[in-house]
Amino acid sequence: MLFVSALFSQEVRPLIRLKSSGYVNDFIVDGTTLFVATTEGVVDIFDLMKKQRIGEIRLPEIISGRGEKVRPKLLSIDHLNGKLLLVSSGAEGRKNIWIYDTDGLRLVAEKSRDALVQEARFIDDEHYLFGTVASEVIRYAEGEAYEQYHRQMTQSRLSDMALSEDRSVMVMADESGEVRLIDVNSSKEIAFLGAENLDNVYRLVYKKGTVLTGGQDRRVGVYVEGQKPYYIKSDFLVYCVGLCDHGKVGAYSSGFDHDIQLFDIVTKKKLYRLVGHRSVINKILFFSETIIISAGDEEEVLIWQLPSAQH
Repeated sequence: MLFVSALFSQEVRPLIRLKSSGYVNDFIVDGTTLFVATTEGVVDIFDLMKKQRIGEIRLPEIISGRGEKVRPKLLSIDHLNGKLLLVSSGAEGRKNIWIYDTDGLRLVAEKSRDALVQEARFIDDEHYLFGTVASEVIRYAEGEAYEQYHRQMTQSRLSDMALSEDRSVMVMADESGEVRLIDVNSSKEIAFLGAENLDNVYRLVYKKGTVLTGGQDRRVGVYVEGQKPYYIKSDFLVYCVGLCDHGKVGAYSSGFDHDIQLFDIVTKKKLYRLVGHRSVINKILFFSETIIISAGDEEEVLIWQLPSAQH
């Protein structure tokens, strides 16, 4: 265990604040490089070792409903083997799906863009998994420009989705609060995990067989493989959740002041409380056992250094 009871409720303030080009919707880390997707249609690139911005990827402007040129909002970002997979807002309410690699930026999956793709994930270098607003799951083969399947999983609006470490299993949650495991290869439902949230799920995370969900009902749903699921009641809407790599320490946005509360998955006891966000949090990432990265509806990314692990 990383943390012990003596650390409960101990407050930690951010070590570093990295300025972004717009409000942050999503981010990923590849090695020591941080890619930040913003509402200004820009992916900011930061070197975490140097703690500074080293570049950007700028999407082209789109035409708004009023006929004006505007910056597209980046909605989702994923990475694999040096490539980025992006989802952004497009013209006429559509979504655009982009690949960025050594050849630059290019649009992909034109047909699938009509399905209002909300999130996109790499399966491998040539295959992608899309989740739509209508809870459709699409497996797309770029080389063949072909949808290998296109299946609606539920009748409720998609809330969030994530893949297992080997990208063979997807976990998805919808506005009903229900959580499912889906086989990426076949699109078949592997398991229905339940609905510890009684209302819309905002975010989920999936690591080492453990799923966390955060919802509108102020609950954190906890689903551990082979165990009975449970929930933790928060004092505010839970907009975001996070999970360490070994799946034993969780995190969730907490309170009117947009703090991040860490807790022990097994004992349910509260650990550190991260204080310093100014707005709604939309992503929490454990970079290591003692480094956490988070961002939200503000023009910065926060990096937190926890005290040394204690045993």
